[in-house]
Amino acid sequence: MLLSKLRRSFPRKAIQAIATSLTLSLTTPLSQGSPKVTIEDFGAPPDAADNTSIPRKINDLGQVLGDYSAPGVGGTAFLWLPEPAYGLEAGFHSPFDFIPNAISNTGLFAGIHEGAAIANVDGIISQTYFSGNSFDQSTIQDINDSGHYVGTYRGIDEDGGYSGLVGVIQRESRDVLFSPLNEHRNVGLVAINANGNAAGNYTNSWGGVLRGFFWNGQPTILDGEGVDEYKHTHAQDINDRDEIVGSINLNNPENFIWLPQPAYGLGTGLHVIFSNNAFQGGPTHINNRGQVLNARMLWDQGETYLLEELMPENETRRVELVHDLNNNGTAIVRFDDSSYGLMTIGPVELKLTVDPEKPGYGVDEDLELSIRLTHPGGGPVTYEFENGLLMQEPEPEEGAEPVITYEEPELPDPFTLSEEDPQRIFTIPAKTGKPGVARLITQIKATPANLDPYELEAEVTLLVDPLQVTLRALPLIDDEPIVNMELLEGEEEGEFIVTDEEGNVIEPKVEVTVTNLSDASIKALLQGIDPRARDKSAVVGRINTLGEFPSEFKLNDEDLEGIIGPGESRTLEVDLDIFEDGRFEFVATVTGFFTDNPEASFASIQRGAPIAVGEPYPVEL
Repeated sequence: MLLSKLRRSFPRKAIQAIATSLTLSLTTPLSQGSPKVTIEDFGAPPDAADNTSIPRKINDLGQVLGDYSAPGVGGTAFLWLPEPAYGLEAGFHSPFDFIPNAISNTGLFAGIHEGAAIANVDGIISQTYFSGNSFDQSTIQDINDSGHYVGTYRGIDEDGGYSGLVGVIQRESRDVLFSPLNEHRNVGLVAINANGNAAGNYTNSWGGVLRGFFWNGQPTILDGEGVDEYKHTHAQDINDRDEIVGSINLNNPENFIWLPQPAYGLGTGLHVIFSNNAFQGGPTHINNRGQVLNARMLWDQGETYLLEELMPENETRRVELVHDLNNNGTAIVRFDDSSYGLMTIGPVELKLTVDPEKPGYGVDEDLELSIRLTHPGGGPVTYEFENGLLMQEPEPEEGAEPVITYEEPELPDPFTLSEEDPQRIFTIPAKTGKPGVARLITQIKATPANLDPYELEAEVTLLVDPLQVTLRALPLIDDEPIVNMELLEGEEEGEFIVTDEEGNVIEPKVEVTVTNLSDASIKALLQGIDPRARDKSAVVGRINTLGEFPSEFKLNDEDLEGIIGPGESRTLEVDLDIFEDGRFEFVATVTGFFTDNPEASFASIQRGAPIAVGEPYPVEL
């Protein structure tokens, strides 16, 4: 029986890298084995009414805190233990007289009791409610193992009126009203980690725009690329690495991860990881494994997966909401039939990665390939490479240089992984050989103890830049571009005439040439060419490029497909409108794909073709 085959098919997303003077490429992300997902249905306390039990929070011990409705019962909270703890047997225990919001690994809880925020300090069963301050009409959102909690407190101004929400954090057995952002209307803290650092949000006093922030004694606003004064960043969760996740942009919602230092192949700061699903996917959670989860997507240490593609084959329900996610990869989820379950996301059993990981590579560039095997949980599993560690597609013809070169490493003997010895990593030095696309594939047979074997496969697609893009100014004199031009006013208002330095009328253009350096045919498109100022003034109103984009690099009018063969070059000429003196250059964006592998797309950005128009720029550039 085939237990599982972890390689699945996922939509591929292009990643664009732009540089000012370097030519980079665009290719597909890594295709890997999938995390194994298991589902355990979650029941309800024996005295709960039908469909009224809601498991809300889970700690790293697998203990679940939730609430429910029951006839004649005043309390609303329940505790479920997977094994005996706190002097209690495994199973459901209830009722507890509060509405739960959080549970720590040390048996502490936080929530609301009779409209006021509460937290216990003596263990989950004692119900010794913390009431150091008047927490009327306030909420505690999260609590850590040290008993520090965060939440919101309804502020009262000098006249006794409502002044908005103020964040509250409890540290070292005292409450701290958190208002370093006191020029803003509302401030609230939503999550706290083991370090006592927190994630929170505030609204500004003038427009109600939400901003997330990180707090470790001082606030750091979660700003980044794509964030402006009209967009929000809503922090939702933080892990022990001080990494924060949430949503961005109300009108076109996306999910972000904010990193205090580089991780997962990303730099410091805010990065969009899920697009157009921040509301449909509901709240987003992060754990210490680098797993980010909502009801639609899983982002696992830089890899993105569609959650419905990961569900067990016999599971017909769809996840509607993720209530919580612990550091062991277990989440509390609500399904579309209103039932609840514990969903555990296992590690990716087989993973093939490349270091450095980037969209495209140049020729003769050093790489290091890494094959990582991780025990999926349960009993021991024996692994065996039967066809070598790596295969390359397409295989190079005999005597031909491959796209990626590496020495075939010695094949390891079969080995066994277990929960005590959970991981094995093989590294292979490699180098880029010639322009083109190569799929590197690793395959292995896995045999669990007393179970049937199954096959695992992972792959990485690497692109070595196939395009050379050059720009030059036109027209030419003796095969050299005219780079110094003069500008004269025409007879009609707004009309300008461009001449060379001798006074001859010319039609200024920019020529874009692409050369296919690979041994496979490509299709290329000029997406646009933008003028840039080399002086201190903006280009707006001084110079324009003309034409319809994108434009194909066709050989002639009869060339209907515009396919560029191996070693071939094609050119396009773009007309210029010049209205004012200045010093300019141009940036061309060219995209394309291999005709025999359309998924292998790329983009090249090239700057060039400097020109100088009129005084005081008469000198040759």
